[in-house]
Amino acid sequence: MGNSPSAANLTENEKALVSLWGECLSVLDAMIKKQMDVFVRTVKYGAMDRIIITAGKDARLSGYDDKVFICWRRMMDCYSRAADLYLERRADISTVSIATLLNGVYEFLAERVSQFAGRWPEMEDNPISAEKVKIISAGVAYFLLGFDDMEKDYRENESLRLMEILRDIAVSADDASSVQETYQNFEKQIKTNLAKFFLEKSYDEYAKCVESCVTSLNDGANRQVAMHFYSLLESEAYVHNTIFKARLMALESEIARDAGNSQEQWLAKEFLSILREGCAVFDAQASEIIKEFSVEAAHPKRLRIESIAEYEQAFYEMFSNTVIIARRDYQEAIKMGFEAFEKIEEALSSDFDFFREKIQDACSSRVMGDPNAIGSQDFAKTLTEAALREQTMAEEIAAIFAKQISFYAERYLEYEKLPENGIMKGINETLMIKVESLEENTAAFLEKAAKIAQAASKATARLFPEEANELLQAMPRAFRQAFRSAPESSEELSEAFRSFYGKCAVADAMAPYRKRLSDEYDRHQAILSKAITSFRKENILFEISTFEEILQYSVSRLRESEVCGVKDYVQFIDESTLEIERLLESHGISLIKPKPHDMFNGKEHEVLVVEKNESFGKGEIIKLMTSGYRQEEFILLRANVIAAR
Repeated sequence: MGNSPSAANLTENEKALVSLWGECLSVLDAMIKKQMDVFVRTVKYGAMDRIIITAGKDARLSGYDDKVFICWRRMMDCYSRAADLYLERRADISTVSIATLLNGVYEFLAERVSQFAGRWPEMEDNPISAEKVKIISAGVAYFLLGFDDMEKDYRENESLRLMEILRDIAVSADDASSVQETYQNFEKQIKTNLAKFFLEKSYDEYAKCVESCVTSLNDGANRQVAMHFYSLLESEAYVHNTIFKARLMALESEIARDAGNSQEQWLAKEFLSILREGCAVFDAQASEIIKEFSVEAAHPKRLRIESIAEYEQAFYEMFSNTVIIARRDYQEAIKMGFEAFEKIEEALSSDFDFFREKIQDACSSRVMGDPNAIGSQDFAKTLTEAALREQTMAEEIAAIFAKQISFYAERYLEYEKLPENGIMKGINETLMIKVESLEENTAAFLEKAAKIAQAASKATARLFPEEANELLQAMPRAFRQAFRSAPESSEELSEAFRSFYGKCAVADAMAPYRKRLSDEYDRHQAILSKAITSFRKENILFEISTFEEILQYSVSRLRESEVCGVKDYVQFIDESTLEIERLLESHGISLIKPKPHDMFNGKEHEVLVVEKNESFGKGEIIKLMTSGYRQEEFILLRANVIAAR
């Protein structure tokens, strides 16, 4: 058994699966893309329409965009025609009084036309409408930024789910008559899904954008173009009523009083006729706009944004048109897609034994909590590694003892002359015995652990999935989930197959097999755990505990010496003691070291001697003899103490 395959070592059947899946994806992806494009576009552009319509409808100033500009444009057209006429024919004027009046009116007109044309030289488009479009477009663009993120998430997260829906539809669509019914179920699901994913999520942003657009459309400081034209109309009201109309009346009176020559008469009357047309425009339209605008300014419209129910209903109504487009390619695409699914299921079934073996390995790895494990061999490997950790700890303890032995051996000639040598020699001989004992007991423990691991390997290898039919039914779905897209690299391919075998391993169909594996693994792990605990207590901790006794009885006597060499020996052995404590802590073992006057605790302490001592209360610990040891909450050895009675 080996790890999940890469592109280089795929079996022919695995290669065939990848090829078939690529064909299947190309068909379904194309169809899903069309489906999603149609439905998502409905939501996207529908939301844009709602923003534009609602903002335009609810905004105050936007209701006068066209009216203000058209009115001013018509007035300027009249002014411009009259001015052009005057410039073209003023040589025909001979009457001084008429020439003076015409020139005065012309200067007034020229100023207005210049003010208008100088700022907006190109008048093909309505600049106020362009300003309105720019404001609303900014709001729509802001909305679309958030919508694009939602659309990306939807396409990435929902495409596989849609494939599953379409596959289920294909299974139930036995003939052409049932396609329509099953597709309607799909429509309901995607409509519900879109409503949940887009409509509810986008509604708040839609409302914010409408409110922002309306606020901007009503903002006089922001809408400089619209307010410019409206200001021109307002200022023109005074000019018309006080100056301009008076000049026109004077001109009309002068023409009636002094007819002049025929050319002059025609020019004056034509000039006056064009200006009367401009006045009529102002009186009929501009005055009404100013009046209405003033009323709106005093009593602005109350902003009314569509409720979420109205917002959703607008989109649901659009679906009746979009589904007609979406159905066109459905029947052929679903037929081709289902044929590809059938080929994949046939390929999985034809080489079922191969895939079952891979899935067995994946089950074993998940029972052990290691996705990279490869079956029953790793049961043995995992158990063996646990035993090797104990071997490492034992060897590290023996190495500390060996360093103490070497320290004494290197200074033997110096120590041989000292009266304390007898004690040090005895300690040295005891440590040598401990090193030999650790080596022998470790070898025996490893042999025992190897037998447990071997038994576990054999026991799990004998287990066999009895749920073959259920597994075969679960494999196609697991395959589609693992291969979300056609792998483009060896790494992606390897990961996809690893995911496929893993999904099969955790499928409900494999639950009984996983249970049997787990029970067998737990049973052998419990046997090994018991052996490890025994080895720790009876060998490793026993040797450490008896070493501590040496500290209590022998080393304590050496501490009384004033000889430098003896002091060095005691210092080295103290350092070895600290090193042993740090080593145990690194393996998760902590010491139990009660202090004098601590109360006796039968769970953690064991009384060696009970003494009467007036300085200690009943049950208080007088002295620690040897430390105890615990691993997490489990007591490995109790501390030996002398307690007061």
